[in-house]
Amino acid sequence: METTNVGLENSRVSFDKQYDQPKTVAVGDEKFEIYHAAPGKKKTGPLLFGHGWPANPRLMRENLYELFNKGREVVFPYTQHGIELDKTIQESDPETLKKFAGVQLRKASVFLRTIEEEGLQGINGVAFSEGALHVVIAALMRPERFKNIVLVNPSGIMGKSSIFNFVLGAIRDTKTHAKRKLEEASRAKAQGVAPKLDEREDVADDTLAKHLKSGVWASIQEVASIPGTDILDALAKLKELGIGVSIIHSADDKIYDMQKVQKMVKAKHLDGFYSVKGTHTEFSANPKRYGVLIDSALTALEKKS
Repeated sequence: METTNVGLENSRVSFDKQYDQPKTVAVGDEKFEIYHAAPGKKKTGPLLFGHGWPANPRLMRENLYELFNKGREVVFPYTQHGIELDKTIQESDPETLKKFAGVQLRKASVFLRTIEEEGLQGINGVAFSEGALHVVIAALMRPERFKNIVLVNPSGIMGKSSIFNFVLGAIRDTKTHAKRKLEEASRAKAQGVAPKLDEREDVADDTLAKHLKSGVWASIQEVASIPGTDILDALAKLKELGIGVSIIHSADDKIYDMQKVQKMVKAKHLDGFYSVKGTHTEFSANPKRYGVLIDSALTALEKKS
């Protein structure tokens, strides 16, 4: 897509105006928000986005803008801890429900409700980290609404692990990312260039604090459930149903080791696997790069369908 400076400016204004007016949906005593932004000239179906723990609309804003700027209609349902279980989940196969923790089903219910609320069809599901669980559950419940799914550094593909290993991996990933930032700053200083300040790092820290404040026990339950969830069987089923599935994975991800993930996935699970440089947290730190990667992965899947 050829874009002039004026085009970029208009795109930014359009996105910001729509993104800053989320729709609030009440479900009993609970509520969630839908951030929905459509460019003037849209590609294929809507992009339903699932965020990682503990991301919020402020942290994901630039990631969604980059996809919007690629011609993608973005739909981002947001709640900190989910809503009461959607009727589609309540009436589903009990065996399916056993595979997912209640806290994850609550979050997936937000996606199912959004699909109905916004009348979404031909959905391209895109999810990062924990968000993969919610988008995959939604696709299992309503496969007729989905066309393709692209997962970035997804949870649920390394086999069941311990909470200790999960937390340790998160600490290692944060340290690796911070080390790279320091190295970049040192190189810039040696070249006489002022190091680029990354305000998104402060946003990420603020996001975690706010999420924990919103519900410490719920947050603990969410984190504890992530390493115990496996979505491989679900991916195989979705692929059987004709839904395209691809994964984009950071080679230096310390939370979900890419080599282990590659050993777990087979042709029956995926249509494409893209290995890229970076850590787990690179997704939110480098939205422009991941916007290109996701758009390219979706385009490849769309050509297959």
